[in-house]
Amino acid sequence: MIDLSADLGEGSPGEEEIWPLITSANVACGGHIGDADSMAYAARRARDLSVRLGAHPSYPDRENFGRKPLDMMPLDLRASLTAQIGTLRDIAARHGAPLTHVKPHGALYNQAHHDDALAGVIVDAMRAVDPALALVCSATSQMAVAPTAATSTTAPSPRAVLRAPCSRSTKPPNRPPCSPASAPSSPATAPASASPTTPSVSTQTWRGRWSG
Repeated sequence: MIDLSADLGEGSPGEEEIWPLITSANVACGGHIGDADSMAYAARRARDLSVRLGAHPSYPDRENFGRKPLDMMPLDLRASLTAQIGTLRDIAARHGAPLTHVKPHGALYNQAHHDDALAGVIVDAMRAVDPALALVCSATSQMAVAPTAATSTTAPSPRAVLRAPCSRSTKPPNRPPCSPASAPSSPATAPASASPTTPSVSTQTWRGRWSG
């Protein structure tokens, strides 16, 4: 199956024209950009167009659009990611759009590709929100291994959805200034689960000029 995916809810020109063309959307949820209104709009578009809705969390760095690596304590980063993912999950639920996956953004995605500890923090945050969420990443990424490694614990873990490597441009597209609004700060609570589960791994083919 070919999944045509896009990073949305970032205020880029032409986003509205992209929605009818895709099958899944990775929506900014407050870390690098995005607020309650943009997340609610994305949830409604995903619902109306039968697009799979995913979270696009990042380092909490709106000034640099999440493209600058941050030195954060793991617990602090986990709390921020949990809040971002959980906020979008809750907003989307109010609009009848289930959250299906997570694709990290920018510097967080690029660093977690090589850093197994950072990949583990992302998986822990996802597990705190909903262990059924899929983690979208490259097949060669440490993030592809992290969900399987997490099954050594007693709690259920997300599964990895792998994508083929894509070509990247040398710089991100022009984007409007970020809103000064603050990122979500309250961690979401984890749903109850009866027993551990083993993540499954599926494949996904993706092509595009820019991701992250």
